[in-house]
Amino acid sequence: RSARNALLAVRHGGRGDLSSNVVWRMQKFLPNCPTPLLYQGVMYLTNGNNVYALDVRVGRLIWKYSDMRAGREGTNRGVGILGDRIYFPSADNYLTALDGRSGAVIFSKSFGSVAGGVTSTAPVFIAKDKIVIGTSGGDSGIRGSVAALSAATGEELWRTYTIPAKGEPGSESWGGFLEWGGAGTWL
Repeated sequence: RSARNALLAVRHGGRGDLSSNVVWRMQKFLPNCPTPLLYQGVMYLTNGNNVYALDVRVGRLIWKYSDMRAGREGTNRGVGILGDRIYFPSADNYLTALDGRSGAVIFSKSFGSVAGGVTSTAPVFIAKDKIVIGTSGGDSGIRGSVAALSAATGEELWRTYTIPAKGEPGSESWGGFLEWGGAGTWL
């Protein structure tokens, strides 16, 4: 009941008393638009190939993970949480599972090829025991896809493409433009 009263106070004119209690700045700024996730007093956010875990009560960095293996850095829009694991897609198409308490790597698995123009910028979508991930790069003529990876191991369980490959049903409708189809899948 007191939380509801506090919200009503904000809604009904108490806005003049609002202020920041905690400010935390990222050390390296990239073109970025992460969606922070808050779970049990910890905020998880991303910047490029980095994941940060912050104690929101005091603004203290608990841990930071930097994907030093990554062959590409770019926009990252966030992580997913399932149980005590944080799932992080890198710009060069690796899904990394981190221990939410320590930031230790549980696994890191490739789910796409940068060579074909495919990249990943969107956070993952979690459905039961599956990590569902899409591809970016539709403006570069990629063949977009959506894949489900095992939350336990990162192994690919299934993949569906957004446009047909040459010779598949429907490919004839693309005429000479099939190889430039695009159709990235930001989830």
